[in-house]
Amino acid sequence: MKKVAYFICSFAFLVACNSNTIIKKPENLISKDKMADILADSYIAKSARNSKNLNGDRAINYLSYIYKNHQTDSATFHSSLQYYSANVSVHEEILKNVKSKLEQKLVAIKDLIKDKDSLEEQKSLKDFKELESEELDKKELHPDD
Repeated sequence: MKKVAYFICSFAFLVACNSNTIIKKPENLISKDKMADILADSYIAKSARNSKNLNGDRAINYLSYIYKNHQTDSATFHSSLQYYSANVSVHEEILKNVKSKLEQKLVAIKDLIKDKDSLEEQKSLKDFKELESEELDKKELHPDD
């Protein structure tokens, strides 16, 4: 009897895992490209959840800002995500696009940091030259010092 019960449970599990549920296309389906943009931004937002923002706050849920920025809502996003997730090849295409977008954003951030460091270096050099010039002026005015 235990073997029969085990077989029935195993069969039910396999059937449940292999069901080909066809999800109906939502009326307000988000385009694949826009979906990739939203997913990329949401991955960044989720990773920033434990970081302090400019105000020193932590644990802020930025997803509502992302939905607002992309002119959608969470229900539309989730129904579109569910629809795209049902088709593995389409979902994989979207995720490759997300990866590409994240890599582009990373390069842009690195360039921004490099530019900022360069500007700070130039400012430091300018400040040093100004300070050096001021000291030379002081020595010319007060040669005895």
